[in-house]
Amino acid sequence: MKEKIEPFLPWMIVALIAAILIFIPKHTSGMYALAYAIYAPAMPLLQYTTVHAITVFGGGTFTLEPFMQTGLTAIIGLIVVLALTPFLLVKGYRAIREETLLKRSLVWYLGAILLVSSLGFALFNSALMATSYFAENRQIEENVLRDQLRSQLMIHGFAAAEKMLMPHDYGGGNGSFIDIPGEATSREIRLTDLKTWDENSEFSFRIEDSITDSTLTIIGSIAGSSDESSNSSSHYAIRVTPHESNTIRLLSEAAMSRVE
Repeated sequence: MKEKIEPFLPWMIVALIAAILIFIPKHTSGMYALAYAIYAPAMPLLQYTTVHAITVFGGGTFTLEPFMQTGLTAIIGLIVVLALTPFLLVKGYRAIREETLLKRSLVWYLGAILLVSSLGFALFNSALMATSYFAENRQIEENVLRDQLRSQLMIHGFAAAEKMLMPHDYGGGNGSFIDIPGEATSREIRLTDLKTWDENSEFSFRIEDSITDSTLTIIGSIAGSSDESSNSSSHYAIRVTPHESNTIRLLSEAAMSRVE
């Protein structure tokens, strides 16, 4: 068993040291900047150009000294990754004379640690950036859905106001939400009475139970979201009052909790 593991021991030692070098700098800003300079030479330039573009856009001026320092850091990083690391590895392999693989030269270990930690740091940060990217995209999609939900609520609100103000001869409430012509007697307005109603919508809508003659509350939510908390960011409500100057009002979270 020992003979099978022994060839991999040097690389296991290298991987352990590289893991320490990758994760420790994350908690120290100075070490993290140094690690970026060595393992990701392009990142300092990317960070500088991003900050510089924001500064110039805000009315700031271009300064050459920080750019030269950032460029020098990137050049040093490139030299370490593309020149020093291969040199140390090749020199280390040539220096191996012992029969036992564990007794490799310090030069080989330095080169191997730089190589593995460079790849690990790049993969680790790529994973972090990808996770952040997808999380931001998901947040953007949720914000778009919430905007669409609010817009659809307003559309239904205007349609409800129109239905309420229409005369009975045209199927309206003649100025009342609870006097919509039915099969036998008048009834309260329903969502299916609205010309904007779509039963295949990706949003869920319902009318709050306490409808009055002149006031209607419509609650909307993103389909599939929990209805346990009405003040959730996926729930919105509007109050429709056609006889007032402010015909439609988007209710606050406190008002929504009272509605529920």
